[in-house]
Amino acid sequence: MAIGHNNPPGMIETASTTMQDISGWMAEHPAITEDSAKDAKVFLDRGKLALKDLDDERDGKVRPLNEKVKEVNGLYKAPRIQLETVLSGLSDRLGAFLKEERDKRENAAREAARIAEEAEQRARDAERIEREAIESANAGELGVDIASHVVEADNAFRDFEKADRALAIALKETKVKVGGGFTRAISLRQKETIIVRDAVVAIGQIGLTEDIKEAIIKSARAFRKATGDLPEGVEATFTEEI
Repeated sequence: MAIGHNNPPGMIETASTTMQDISGWMAEHPAITEDSAKDAKVFLDRGKLALKDLDDERDGKVRPLNEKVKEVNGLYKAPRIQLETVLSGLSDRLGAFLKEERDKRENAAREAARIAEEAEQRARDAERIEREAIESANAGELGVDIASHVVEADNAFRDFEKADRALAIALKETKVKVGGGFTRAISLRQKETIIVRDAVVAIGQIGLTEDIKEAIIKSARAFRKATGDLPEGVEATFTEEI
């Protein structure tokens, strides 16, 4: 303690001293007897009062800070809610645009896939006709125009390659993004929502974990408050304590 410091000890110091005194008394009295019961009660009351005074002193220091925090939060709450509401509306509109544009591009991709499939079939047919013409000419058949079939097959294959490239581009473009602004581009993304269909089946597989047990107890207390009784499957036990 600093020289000249005459302030009474704070509750942190008092609580520590009280703890040490109680611990010392308990070390000398491993069991409570009729002769020591009243002394034990004195130490019990002293400890409880020290805890209360400790909490009161903490609350006296923290309460003004909490009030200030509450005041500051109040100043920012209204404009935040207003801005969030407007942003939510804008986000919904952007989401609707992204979904509409995605659907449009997916339809375009399906059409490109159809065109590519048809172009591939025409290329295969032209290749087959070319091969048959060459086989006929090699077999000695007269008047077979191999050159025209070769040109037709080449053109069909180039058309297929073009359609296939268009399909690849269309598939890539189905991922719609909106750029600009100050952050990375936005796009649609999957958002997971877990729904409890059958709590009994779920708990049967997961097991009665501590988190689930605490949630059930909390809900059971709320149920008892509303109805006067605990729900079936939940019971209360009582123990004696001072």
